Amino acid sequence: MSRIGIIIKELRQIKNLSRTELAEGICTEKYIYLIEKGKRTPSSELLILLGRRLGEDLLAQFKFSNCDDPVTISKMQFKLGEQIRQGEYEQGFLLTQEAERYSDNTKVPWKHMLKANRILCQMQRSKEYEQAIAEAEQALASMEKRFNVGFCGLFYRLIQLYAYHQLGKNEDFEQLLRTMFSLLNLRYSFHDTSTN
Repeated sequence: MSRIGIIIKELRQIKNLSRTELAEGICTEKYIYLIEKGKRTPSSELLILLGRRLGEDLLAQFKFSNCDDPVTISKMQFKLGEQIRQGEYEQGFLLTQEAERYSDNTKVPWKHMLKANRILCQMQRSKEYEQAIAEAEQALASMEKRFNVGFCGLFYRLIQLYAYHQLGKNEDFEQLLRTMFSLLNLRYSFHDTSTN
């Protein structure tokens, strides 16, 4: 059974939907059955439609599809994000510690997200900006390139950027900001459809 099939089945059962109810107007009940059994892989368009019916962002869950419990991990990641957005760094740190006890804490991208959350929350609690810069740099150096230039890499760099700002290290701040813009341009330049 594919992980995305497990996610869809679990969410469908949580919502008390039959396969027929989930499939109605989207695809066939048989296709839902095949997805849940891992015999078919849904397109991104189908994931969006099924996610709307389930009231969940299946594309967001898909990034955790290599985890043993992707639904729980996705929900934890959302809760961590909420706590950080609200400036609740102590609660974010405690939730990160709890999440690090799960067996999934070694799976990418979750392990990088947890580490970045821990560094950020610890930095905000202790105000040890130099330590946060060093830990983020060490994490960047040890991660695969595809994650280094993606969301996880940008998250580590944002932590460093904030720390440089707090320390008044304007040259380091500006250099890192230029690096981040270059990475964003490189990563998303293939999406440019302008005819200039």
